[in-house]
Amino acid sequence: MRKLNADPEFKKAHAERAAERMRKLHTDPEFKKANAERMRKLHTDPEFKKANAERMRKLHTDPEFKKA
Repeated sequence: MRKLNADPEFKKAHAERAAERMRKLHTDPEFKKANAERMRKLHTDPEFKKANAERMRKLHTDPEFKKA
């Protein structure tokens, strides 16, 4: 997979397929409901909240992220 992902063409095509798959999943009301519940439960975990907050702070200081 690392070798494949090093190829920009493969990486782009794979990302597009993954995005399309997620768009389809999020149109399913059952998936949407189950995912929302899973995320609510996850965000009650103090360790997850702390790690996620740190990831978000790091992400929002990244100039490449701010370009998008």
